[in-house]
Amino acid sequence: MVSRVVLCAALVAALCVTAVAAELQATVPSGELEVLLRPGSSRALVRDIRSIEYSSEEKSVVFSYGAAKVVEETIRLLPPEGLTVARAFRPAGKTHCLVWKLEGQARPGAPTVLSYEVEGLKWRTCYRLKYEPDPQTANCGRSSIEADIEITNETGLDLMKAGFALRLDERDALADLCVRGKEVNLAMGWTRRWRLERRGEPEYVVADIPTHVWHIYDPRVYAKDVHKLLLLMAPPGSPQRLWLEGLPGGELEVFLAGAGDVPSTLPDVVTSWRAQEGPADLGGVEAKCWLQLDAGVERAVRVEPTMLSVTKEKVNFDRLGRVCGMDIVERHRLEIFNRTAEDLNMAVFQELLPKWELEVTQPEAARSQADDEAEEKKNAPLWSSVLEARMSGSVEFTLTKHQGSNE
Repeated sequence: MVSRVVLCAALVAALCVTAVAAELQATVPSGELEVLLRPGSSRALVRDIRSIEYSSEEKSVVFSYGAAKVVEETIRLLPPEGLTVARAFRPAGKTHCLVWKLEGQARPGAPTVLSYEVEGLKWRTCYRLKYEPDPQTANCGRSSIEADIEITNETGLDLMKAGFALRLDERDALADLCVRGKEVNLAMGWTRRWRLERRGEPEYVVADIPTHVWHIYDPRVYAKDVHKLLLLMAPPGSPQRLWLEGLPGGELEVFLAGAGDVPSTLPDVVTSWRAQEGPADLGGVEAKCWLQLDAGVERAVRVEPTMLSVTKEKVNFDRLGRVCGMDIVERHRLEIFNRTAEDLNMAVFQELLPKWELEVTQPEAARSQADDEAEEKKNAPLWSSVLEARMSGSVEFTLTKHQGSNE
């Protein structure tokens, strides 16, 4: 008997099971088709798992893949328990075909597995971060992340009734993310999008991430506006940290909820996953976060800068009586307004170039090692604290800019 298993509707690839040299052909029932994607690659591993009833006489398996983008050196046949591969070869004149001669007696019900890698599965991940504030404060809450995957099939194969999975870690520290639904169809040339899920976690790929919220005034980075930052506080070694680090990059939509807010179908912010990674420098406040996300401008919090005075001090002259150096001393005031109904974490920064000196005169603040490190980064914290609801505050500071021989 000769049997044929069709791997795709276009008959681009086919698996044939033969017993002796008979011409009769019959369809073998389809089995499981698994497709495993890997980060950073359009190459995927395909595993075709079939339950085949072999005859007791001569047996062979034929794999014909036509013009499909199969990586030939990766083709492997794992015969069922009780059978072994006696010989594998390509038939004369057939470059896209492999034949395996088998011997032995198969155990009833044992599967036959054909695996190979295929090029042309282009994909990208997209994320939705949903932030829920703590009922008691606007300065912290929990974030959870949903993930979608969009796949374009340019393999030359129809991948029908397949199970897709995304391999995050080759060391198996993390389980694969699976496309929701055990059997999905992706015909040649199609692009489709599905929800990704963890086994046992059907809604979120990462859930309940502790999140702090800070409002930042930093003219060097954000010009005149105050920006709202979300700091995802996943500690090293935690399961949440492992999952966050394992997710590939992609577009990130951020949905912010507040007390009494109606969930929106439109994101508050669209940014990039893993846009900023590492510790957050918030005016000397220790905030060792894994991911820092800019949630956009907070219009209800304003900072109004005022130049109080500019003077020239320590003017020096060269031997010809020309000015060769001086200090330009600027006195500044920042008025900070919180027009929200919530107490907010607030941090204020000032650009600090080499040869500039900064002194905060109001409120009094001790300079710390964190401040010195910030100066080397051309950015210095002026003030950080909780700004009470519907209240204002002020920061006064002096910038001394050394010129010429005073540098």
